Amino acid sequence: TKAFTTSDLELAKQVEPLEDVIDELIDEAKSRHIARLQHSECTIELGFIFTDYLTNIERISDHCSNVAVCLLEVAGTEFDTHNYIYNMKDLPEFKQLFAQYRDKYQLP
Repeated sequence: TKAFTTSDLELAKQVEPLEDVIDELIDEAKSRHIARLQHSECTIELGFIFTDYLTNIERISDHCSNVAVCLLEVAGTEFDTHNYIYNMKDLPEFKQLFAQYRDKYQLP
């Protein structure tokens, strides 16, 4: 939100690595949920709520990513968001932020 409201491009660059970490966290949470279901530690009804919650979080993070990438692309000379996301994942800054976020937000 702050990157958008202030047009802070440096802050916008920090969104995509966090979005990737959120995707990993959601995948891990889903895997753990399946294990809980297999061991009868959770009900299917609660599982629907949990899955809906995870889907909404993933959707929010995707929207945040889209807004940040658009900010960056509009400030540049091109507007090819898919190409931008594909290329940015090879940058050392991206990899460093991704590692920092993964360490900070890992599941217990």
